Amino acid sequence: FTCLVIGNLGLIIVSRSLSHGVFDLVRKPNQAQWWMLGGTGIALAAVLYAPGLQRVFHFLPIHADDFVLPIIAGITAIAWFELVKYAFSKWGSSISNPPRGVQVTRP
Repeated sequence: FTCLVIGNLGLIIVSRSLSHGVFDLVRKPNQAQWWMLGGTGIALAAVLYAPGLQRVFHFLPIHADDFVLPIIAGITAIAWFELVKYAFSKWGSSISNPPRGVQVTRP
């Protein structure tokens, strides 16, 4: 659950722009982003450490070293998305206009 939440937060930040890098996006002022990150962080901490919420969700408290895998997974997801954005920018294409030879299926 923690891995899913941290990974999704990272992907939300990265997907704000297809032309700017993650560090540019974090530095750009966006009050809604910080409210979302803060609120999600507080909610995650409450679910993981508040005894009443732990019982509702059937969670056990996790230790600090248990955060290593979710953080690595989140960083990996961000790095992958950044590589995809870089590849599309390097080819001079966009997601809606992929480079020649790349198949994109649309619903």
